[in-house]
Amino acid sequence: MAAVLGFASPAAAAYPQTGFDVYGCCVDYITAGNTDGVITWYNRTAYISGDVYTGDSTTATAVFEAFASDATSSKIESQTRTVSGTWNSKHFGFTIGDSNLVGGIHRIKITLCDYSVDSCGRSINYYNPS
Repeated sequence: MAAVLGFASPAAAAYPQTGFDVYGCCVDYITAGNTDGVITWYNRTAYISGDVYTGDSTTATAVFEAFASDATSSKIESQTRTVSGTWNSKHFGFTIGDSNLVGGIHRIKITLCDYSVDSCGRSINYYNPS
């Protein structure tokens, strides 16, 4: 009888993930919308997936900013995802960062804004756990 041993390959190793939930200007999702989802941290980039919701607002824009792990914490890239219409949602998934950046990204700042009334909520920083 032969025994079969199962080993996980390095490619199958899980990447670290960080959940996020960011609200608009007024404390809760009912007033100004929110965005929530998961950041999957890769070696030099990150994959962000989730949803953005409007709540009572007519427009909600989630702003995602990636910063380098160098001493200056330089901004590497910024992307936005917008949904319009009261109580609507939009799903998203995208890669952010620079695959050629030595050291990669170490922080993603997320802000939810309603540009129709020129208002943004508090920005929240999420750090690469590795």
